[in-house]
Amino acid sequence: MSVLYFGAWPSDGEEENPLHSVSRLVAPSLDHVGASLHSVEIEDGWSGPEVLAVRLRLRIPWRGRTLDYLFAVGEDVLQLCDAFGAAEITRDSVADLVRGGCAGLLVGQAEGHWLDAKSEEYDLTSTRGKISLAQAVARFANAEEGGLIVVGAKAKKIPDGEVIREVRGIVPRHSDTRARYLRVLDHHLYPPALGIRIDLIPAEGKRALIAIDIPPQPEEQKPFLVHGAITAEGETEGAFISIVQRRGEGSIPITAPMIHSTLAAGRALLRGQTTHKGDRPRVEESD
Repeated sequence: MSVLYFGAWPSDGEEENPLHSVSRLVAPSLDHVGASLHSVEIEDGWSGPEVLAVRLRLRIPWRGRTLDYLFAVGEDVLQLCDAFGAAEITRDSVADLVRGGCAGLLVGQAEGHWLDAKSEEYDLTSTRGKISLAQAVARFANAEEGGLIVVGAKAKKIPDGEVIREVRGIVPRHSDTRARYLRVLDHHLYPPALGIRIDLIPAEGKRALIAIDIPPQPEEQKPFLVHGAITAEGETEGAFISIVQRRGEGSIPITAPMIHSTLAAGRALLRGQTTHKGDRPRVEESD
């Protein structure tokens, strides 16, 4: 089976870049349904100065499959290409994909420094659940590029990290999910992170996905602190303060030397400003 995708030429004019990007993009999704990518090539007859036509030939097991199924596989491939094209996959593009009801296309895509999949909803009736939510948001708020948390998506460990293997959604515990999440963050995250967006996206049946989108935060606001901590032994300490940040698929604590250097730099800056304000112009006396 073949699929014809129409997109834009890359800005550098190189043909190999979009072909490689498209191959890397659709291969995990095809593998999830037992299919594979046979070839991808430029269709010169359909391409023009402004339009790039790419033909993707797919290998799909056809026994027991209906035409509707084959059409759906091809449609998913086109949706992936439309969502990402030859451009780099970004937090913004994935967030738009999830909010648009196409989160299932993330299956096979890798987690990373700005994407995190959570299979279960945070239990906001417990202190542990509240701290876990605040820490998850703080990790991305302390990162350079922000991040996206998709609650209702399940990841699987592989040698190179983790990939999203399933997007089923969860049955929301409450009808006012967004308001509850924001209240928890207001209470446990300091300073308040700017521009956080929380969306409840309907899935199959009574299920839904919760997308928590954390845009990049101003450096002068960092580090973001969480009122509460979960110790290495798994115990919850509500009176502690924790500082965490995202690295790759995991997270690391911000160390004492890092905190000290930030505080010292801030104090030095304040001291310099105070001295500057205290300086008075010299007035020379004349005879």
